Amino acid sequence: MALVTAILLVGYTNVKCYIDWQNKPHTRQDRYLYVTAREFPDWSADIVDRARNNRGMLNVGQWRDAHLFKTELILMVPLPE
Repeated sequence: MALVTAILLVGYTNVKCYIDWQNKPHTRQDRYLYVTAREFPDWSADIVDRARNNRGMLNVGQWRDAHLFKTELILMVPLPE
């Protein structure tokens, strides 16, 4: 019984800390590189096109370098607090 209680307590603490961290204002910038929801359709279309036309792989950093202006505009939008 003590083992089950300990597992549940550790699990709860882990999830709570993760949720608290996700709610911090600058977590998204801290976890940069990522694709935002607004960028996802463009990123997805590019990745699918690359796969279909055998143009090689592209990681998020490379994609961001090719779409820098659009990315900068998105990051300038203030985050909700």
